[in-house]
Amino acid sequence: MKRRINRDVEGVAEVRNFLGALAIENISKGIFVTTATRYSKKALEIPDKLKHSVNARLELELFDGERLLELLKSLPRANALILPKEVSGLDIWLDDSNKEFTTRQILYGY
Repeated sequence: MKRRINRDVEGVAEVRNFLGALAIENISKGIFVTTATRYSKKALEIPDKLKHSVNARLELELFDGERLLELLKSLPRANALILPKEVSGLDIWLDDSNKEFTTRQILYGY
């Protein structure tokens, strides 16, 4: 997983570096996850290029921040969630448009 602080776009260089690491370790499938809001056009082309390459030995799936969040929301939730003592259910979090959410809203939807 790649965590972004200031950039909202994951570029092709990081994805290519990831593929290189997969190849070196002889791993045939990888999932690249970033907290960026989107991938660059060139980065998005890579999985299709791999699928249609005659010599393709690698398979790649890309997850951006939104897709990761949707995946996490779809997972079953525990009845009791243990938060670090520094985090409260009433803490305020901001999304990209500065809309406010509490920890409880993010985790439980209310």
